Amino acid sequence: MVELRHQGKRIELPPAGARLGRAPECLVRSDSATVSDVHAEIYREGGRLQVRDAGSLNGTFVNGKRIMGPQPLHHGDVVRCGPLAVLEVEVLAEGEELTAARDAALAEAAELRAALAAAEGRGAALAAALAAAEAERAELGPALAAALAQAERLRQVADECALRRRELEVRNAALEAAHEAGLLAVADARQDAEREAAKVARVEALVTQYRTESAERGERVAEVEAMATARQHELEENAKVIHGLREGVTQRDRQIVELETTILHLRSGAR
Repeated sequence: MVELRHQGKRIELPPAGARLGRAPECLVRSDSATVSDVHAEIYREGGRLQVRDAGSLNGTFVNGKRIMGPQPLHHGDVVRCGPLAVLEVEVLAEGEELTAARDAALAEAAELRAALAAAEGRGAALAAALAAAEAERAELGPALAAALAQAERLRQVADECALRRRELEVRNAALEAAHEAGLLAVADARQDAEREAAKVARVEALVTQYRTESAERGERVAEVEAMATARQHELEENAKVIHGLREGVTQRDRQIVELETTILHLRSGAR
């Protein structure tokens, strides 16, 4: 049971709660102008006693501190409506809090007993598992030693692999440097090849030009040779004509000489 003490009087709090203010329906009333019609409400929620301001002008206070929302109430708390002590009630809920505390303690004890039983069950299971583990450990002792030895060998292999990995990283770095140098060399060689290709193209162009000129000159030489051949034929014909003319002249010279000889003979006979 919860009671509200106001001006020395005890007022039992209904199950639905109570309102504080100036309105006639309020359980605890005051005619002060500092108190609103419905100033505050005291109610139960979830088995707990609470108070909230009902939108009053001057606010609601619990133990001298203004509340800004729902506020839990305990035995001995003082609720005041407004800044003045014209409407002030004391909460008397010792019996209800003791009952709630007892119920909570009983529930906690039940939970603890259940947890203890579960823990005992887990303890027995753990004891059995421990015994089985000890037996398995005794059986697995040689296997464990072999496994430890194998683990040591694996660790050594891992160390060796790590060493080889570092060596490979160094080699890879050297290969990458060589690769970059090779790329630079290839680029230089490509540039050189392009320059040489340009030179070869220029030389081929010159060769083509020279071949064209040689072909033209060959044609000219053929023409000159043909002309020379024709002139040669003409010279040969002329030489034959000249030879015939020379033979005719020689024959005429003989005839002249014969005529001169005859004339001399004639002149000699005339004397």
